Amino acid sequence: MLPTDHGCFPSNPFPGKIHMNMEHTDQWLCNDVEVDYKAEDLTEATILNILRGRFDEALPAHKRMLGKPDSRIFVYMNGHGGDNFFKIQDTELIHSPDFGKTLTEMHKKGLYREMFFLLDTCEAASMFEEVDAPNIFLLGTSGKNQGAVSD
Repeated sequence: MLPTDHGCFPSNPFPGKIHMNMEHTDQWLCNDVEVDYKAEDLTEATILNILRGRFDEALPAHKRMLGKPDSRIFVYMNGHGGDNFFKIQDTELIHSPDFGKTLTEMHKKGLYREMFFLLDTCEAASMFEEVDAPNIFLLGTSGKNQGAVSD
């Protein structure tokens, strides 16, 4: 999932490309990376439905997260957040109660054995206040009332 096409983002000094090193010799995106969800496809409903295994039968298999009772899942989300919310596309929010209900539904459906959820936003830990599903390790890069700063 990518919220924007970074290779085509206006502030990218190398249009159509993303490099992994300062010499700009390794192109990371465009030729060999397939993105299943981007831009307008990336919504609050899309993210929560992917996690809880809700999808239309017409959805291609490669766009589904097919968890099973023995699945070990790692989820990393990065972006903007605040007190009990995660922002998507600057237009939608995932709130901590909905996030907690989603993880509980995943547990009840047997979609994971263990999950490691890493959230990298301001006030990230506040998103975990409503989570009570078992066997989930939750890590936020900032606490409630804390900003997340990267250099």
